[in-house]
Amino acid sequence: MIRITCCQILLILALTLECAFAAERFPMNQGWDFYRPDESRESFAPDNGSLVASGEFTITTSPQEASFDPRSARQICLVLDGGHTPPFAGLAEFELLDAQGEALPRKDWKIVHCSSDEPTDASAVAHLIDGRPETLWHSAWKTPAQPPHVVVIDLGETVRFSGIRALQRQNRDAGTGFAKGWRLHASARPFALPAKSTIDPLTGTAPWERVTLPHAVRLEALNASGCRNYQGIAWYRREFTADAAWRGKSILLRFEGAMQVAELWLNGERLITHFGGYQPFVIDLSDKLRFGAANTLVVKLDNSDNPAVPPGTPQSRLDFTYFGGLYREVYFDVSDKLRITDEIAANQVAGGGIFVRYPESQRPVPSSPWTPRSPTTTPPPNPSAFATRS
Repeated sequence: MIRITCCQILLILALTLECAFAAERFPMNQGWDFYRPDESRESFAPDNGSLVASGEFTITTSPQEASFDPRSARQICLVLDGGHTPPFAGLAEFELLDAQGEALPRKDWKIVHCSSDEPTDASAVAHLIDGRPETLWHSAWKTPAQPPHVVVIDLGETVRFSGIRALQRQNRDAGTGFAKGWRLHASARPFALPAKSTIDPLTGTAPWERVTLPHAVRLEALNASGCRNYQGIAWYRREFTADAAWRGKSILLRFEGAMQVAELWLNGERLITHFGGYQPFVIDLSDKLRFGAANTLVVKLDNSDNPAVPPGTPQSRLDFTYFGGLYREVYFDVSDKLRITDEIAANQVAGGGIFVRYPESQRPVPSSPWTPRSPTTTPPPNPSAFATRS
């Protein structure tokens, strides 16, 4: 006689339903276009007529000052011609001084141009004026940039100043990032900065590259530790034709892994923003596709440090790296409208897929014939058993 428990019956029923209403899977791993914004930046060289002062910094943890004839300006341009360890250079803090040698307020200052930094790292140019000596601006070092390194600061209003004060990075043991030759330029009007890029991946004007999934945003060195890996924006685009036979069916687009904040557009319409690069997500496109016609899917990814996305810790403080890209498969699941719901698309705890509940058993739990010995009654080890023998 064969005995079947209730749990076995439920399992058989679940498998039967899964087979009856199984989705047909259509892989989407081929034919993607990829674009990563160029890490290089437009150079800017201020006119020599705006030069206020120049000099050299030494390697010291103490502030260094320089004075000059009073000057009024709305914007200033700090140029580091090189560092003590070329091609790198940087500073921890930078201030303007009044005629009495006091630092001017920086609350209205805004950095409007930087030729070189690591924007998603602890070396971002914003640290130059953040009032924290323990941070610093460091020129790009993952992909080293050549000097001069240029920073343009808008002062918020026209101010009068008679000197500068600069602070080198406070870690004297660091190999790079110590500024040497410097120049200060000033202008009563905004500097003529290079125009920003007009590349817009949403309109198709990006220099796309054809790739296949799974895909990484950049081929990194064998040792990508120490924040050497790429962090920032990456774009993917996929053009496809939705089969007319799909009309009236349930059509789910599933991403198995996208690192780590993903924004999606379909035919120019923004769909969702998904947070988290370590779990899949699903989008219901049943009523959004153009059947028998071309569709364009665009994905924007950002693997920058983000306190709102787990693990939420800056990469520089972790023992692993935030790699990027569509690093797992993407596919369509097409099924009948009468179906077992998707566990991810349901977006509800125990609200999708197959949920099996085990009611509380009314039978008494048998006692175990084995009783563990209490730690307090365990005899201490015999020291002689571990003694070194001669």
